[in-house]
Amino acid sequence: MIFNLPSELLRRIYFAGAVILLLGVVLAAFLFVLHVSAPKPEAVTAAPQVRQSDRSVIAERKSVTIPTKPPHKIPAGATEERRVSIKLKPPSFASQTGCRCDPAPLDVNLSLVHEDGGRRVIASSPEGAILTALDVPIESALIPESHSWAVGLSVGHDKSPGVWVEHDLGRFRLGVEAIRERGGSSQGRVRVGWSW
Repeated sequence: MIFNLPSELLRRIYFAGAVILLLGVVLAAFLFVLHVSAPKPEAVTAAPQVRQSDRSVIAERKSVTIPTKPPHKIPAGATEERRVSIKLKPPSFASQTGCRCDPAPLDVNLSLVHEDGGRRVIASSPEGAILTALDVPIESALIPESHSWAVGLSVGHDKSPGVWVEHDLGRFRLGVEAIRERGGSSQGRVRVGWSW
């Protein structure tokens, strides 16, 4: 059976099909970019301690566990990101009286913390006093400047003016828009989006 459809109806069907196809392509591209640009977590797996030829040590790494109480004070507003414990054996030495001294091992505790403006290192030792501590950032962490609010103007295809306000809540973007239509009536819209 062959249907004779009016040409205007055929045009609308083709247009609707093209719009659906275009929306499908845009949605697929959006999901692909979202997947590719999602931040990847650091691979934190257990690793053994490794002694190097210069007597340095690559620290043993434990897999992610529930942290215990820090061995030192963490400043208010800072978040502890990593904790390092070192057992240090000072070298033996001879005293002025000729006695051979063999100092006891010392524990040194380090915490990498994130606070406003960047990362800092906290050092402590239960057996002694930390005389100096030096943190030399070799590779700075990129801390993007945050702009969570946006405002703007909009113009419709029929030259109807509008204003909008948006606010980012994590990856969600919420907004409102007010439009003045050609006939003089106003229209309000709510926007919800996803940022990446």
